[in-house]
Amino acid sequence: MNSDQVKQALLELLNADTDKGRTWFFPSNVSDRYTIVLGLDLKQSAKAFGATLISVLLMILLFRSKGVLALILYVIVGLISFGGVWAYYTIKPITNRPNISISDFLKQRKQFSKTQKIYFKKPKERI
Repeated sequence: MNSDQVKQALLELLNADTDKGRTWFFPSNVSDRYTIVLGLDLKQSAKAFGATLISVLLMILLFRSKGVLALILYVIVGLISFGGVWAYYTIKPITNRPNISISDFLKQRKQFSKTQKIYFKKPKERI
């Protein structure tokens, strides 16, 4: 074996003969959460059901009626409050990244707005 053959064998073992460099792979099916109800994990589903319960109890305290229309209003308010919390946690703002929900997106945006920004300005021209 000459040195060229040894070099070629080592390059094949190391996969160093590729010119494209490092490739990045973002898996779309990987998540660190266990879903309980409708794509929500335990903490998020507790928040959704808690918001529903609080809004329905508030409506019952405000109207104190047992009529059919009041019950329909209670159900509608409960569905709207549950749907709002559910949508907040499940809507995906970036279609190519299904791991990122709107809640994660808004948290990152808020965190970025709190960081210090660096602005560059044109230096003054001196004579």
